[in-house]
Amino acid sequence: MAAAGEVVAGRPALVVLLFLDIAALVVVIVAWFAILFTGRYLRGMFDFVQGVIRGRKPGHRLRVHPDHGPVPAVQRGLVTAA
Repeated sequence: MAAAGEVVAGRPALVVLLFLDIAALVVVIVAWFAILFTGRYLRGMFDFVQGVIRGRKPGHRLRVHPDHGPVPAVQRGLVTAA
């Protein structure tokens, strides 16, 4: 169980995350219209939403997978092995 000081110290971070989540929701709605009319998901919108989603997971902030350390890009399918 968290101590009382830890709970109080975490509240400003939760407020910031709340505003980021609201902003991400607005961006997703705007991006939906952008995709509808242009057929493309604009890179800036994608990066923002992806950053908000990844920022909520501690392993992504440290660029470490929570179970077994860093995962090479080849294993994640991001890069093809030559």
